[in-house]
Amino acid sequence: MWDDEECQGLEDPDLFTRVEKMEAKATLLGEDEAGKVDAIPVYLTKPKKRDYNARWMVMWQEEAEGTGLSIMEQAANKELNVTDFRVRDYIMCKAGIGNFVHVSQTEASRWLGIAQPHISSSIKKLIKLGIILAGPSAGKFKTYQVNPAFVYVGSLGDGVKKRKDAIKERSEMLQ
Repeated sequence: MWDDEECQGLEDPDLFTRVEKMEAKATLLGEDEAGKVDAIPVYLTKPKKRDYNARWMVMWQEEAEGTGLSIMEQAANKELNVTDFRVRDYIMCKAGIGNFVHVSQTEASRWLGIAQPHISSSIKKLIKLGIILAGPSAGKFKTYQVNPAFVYVGSLGDGVKKRKDAIKERSEMLQ
């Protein structure tokens, strides 16, 4: 039933070293539907190193059912100016899981090189348009949530669900 080639690693003194390095050939025993045991060679290889030291987010391109929240709808919105887009992008990049973010307008002003009153004005406009949502104050910082109908920080599956819920909420609010 077994041939030497399939079992060659069993007497290999370097087998355990190679297994530790995730580079080895092993034999997997399995049963088919008839109950016959069969040996299948399996090759273990070291997984490729994936260096994802960056945060990511999902942005929705298509229209958000007339809510004005998709990238395309925002680009066409004549109420938004370059400062508004820069403030929006700054807030988006600060968002964590669930899209929540603490924003110091003074810090945003320094980082973006925009006067604090303009930051405040842009934030108010973004809230009015539903692009960001106002949250409770946390000490001297205000908290916001980037609307999940526009962008989501986290897994794609959660993002799709959160987007549907946010679009529904926004549509009901606009009616």
